[in-house]
Amino acid sequence: MAELHFEDRDFLRAMFVASFEGVKMTSALRTRVQEYVRNGSDNVKAGLLKGLSDGSVRTDVDLERAAREISAAVFGLAYQWALLPDDYDFERELDYVRARFVAAYSSTAEG
Repeated sequence: MAELHFEDRDFLRAMFVASFEGVKMTSALRTRVQEYVRNGSDNVKAGLLKGLSDGSVRTDVDLERAAREISAAVFGLAYQWALLPDDYDFERELDYVRARFVAAYSSTAEG
């Protein structure tokens, strides 16, 4: 998300506008949006699996739940930014949410 925000903010905004169109059962965009959301969650899960392999993610983390939680947080941030771009510091909020998830899932985080 941060990379998209940095490289092409208009595309990122359009993507989130289209995603809300895709919520409608009759939308022509529905399948594409579902695929995008699934791919995003799969990418998060792949990152968590890599973290399990290299020891940076705690072994007791529920990967499905963590992937959904992280995806929901990031998509929610992007949605708020798409609606209120002048009032919302997307990069700062991404940094905050990243730090929160590192603290929650890292094998080296202090609890």
